[in-house]
Amino acid sequence: MVRSARGKNRGKFQYPLVSIVILNYNGREYVKRCLDSVSKLDYPNFEIIFVDNASTDGSLELVRKLFGNDSRLKIVCNNKNLGYAEGSNVGANMAKGKFVIFLNNDIEIDPCSLKELVEVMEGDSKIGAAQGKIITLGTDKIDSTGGFIDYNGWSYIRGKGEIDRGQYNKVDEVFFASSPIVRKELFDLIGGFDPSFFFSSEETDLCWRIRLHGYKVVYVPTSPIYHVGKGTIKKQPSKTILFHALKNNIAMLVKNYGSVNVIRHVPKATLLVIGGTITSILRRNMNGVIAHFKALAWNLLNLKYIWTKRVEVQSLIRKVSDKEIEKFILKKPIFIYSILKNKF
Repeated sequence: MVRSARGKNRGKFQYPLVSIVILNYNGREYVKRCLDSVSKLDYPNFEIIFVDNASTDGSLELVRKLFGNDSRLKIVCNNKNLGYAEGSNVGANMAKGKFVIFLNNDIEIDPCSLKELVEVMEGDSKIGAAQGKIITLGTDKIDSTGGFIDYNGWSYIRGKGEIDRGQYNKVDEVFFASSPIVRKELFDLIGGFDPSFFFSSEETDLCWRIRLHGYKVVYVPTSPIYHVGKGTIKKQPSKTILFHALKNNIAMLVKNYGSVNVIRHVPKATLLVIGGTITSILRRNMNGVIAHFKALAWNLLNLKYIWTKRVEVQSLIRKVSDKEIEKFILKKPIFIYSILKNKF
């Protein structure tokens, strides 16, 4: 059972440095409210690393104007859009904290949230990553109370769209965390986010490796975070979103499953993409055809890279068996793929 560090230990609790990495890409409509909320955290020891992915909407200039005098703020400017995965890695490489938390530009964080997360992390050295209760901004609807996957790698976000009535008000383990806080030493040890993922499944892949290394991933309900949702990704073409979702899913399975499960599950996941290609052709959905075909082609063309990553995961990172990981994998398949192909 996971316990908070609050209570008897709170009086002598030390607040380690936390690095807050905020990734921005053309988020002018969100960044002020995001940074306003971060600046009001009641946690006494943090730095802010604002990473801009070559924005063209004036959001970087706005941040410099409004927050440039905050001594806690560091601004990093990438010369091109590196995506969520590598953009976040750039920020993490500059981080000096014991913990690093990754926030989207379209969130507002409650003043107590960081303290609550850190206290839980400090209370159990085997917690590698955690997330708060994410609520859709301006509503009482849950955005996420932690994520799980099925055997094909498709994600299930617990509680998404439900009215928050306190039904998820206990600290417990999840498969992966959204907007995660991670032990910086562990993040570096397992290689950070996979830069080839760009966006989609990058947090799932990271948390899978955290679990393979013998650490837990937990959900902390006393840490509220408010999320607009898809603030940056909605600006991407639908075929681009689908392409990354499909290609990353296959690569994630190849990298992280043990040998038996690679043989068992990767062919099924691949056949689903092939089936989606055929369906898109029959529906004369050219965006779908392009996305599915590119996802298959990308994995074939980058097989050497994916296999090299697999060798690293299996030989250097893995400390526990798939049997331990499977405790947090859903037994019934998620039919998200049918949703994706109908949407795109």
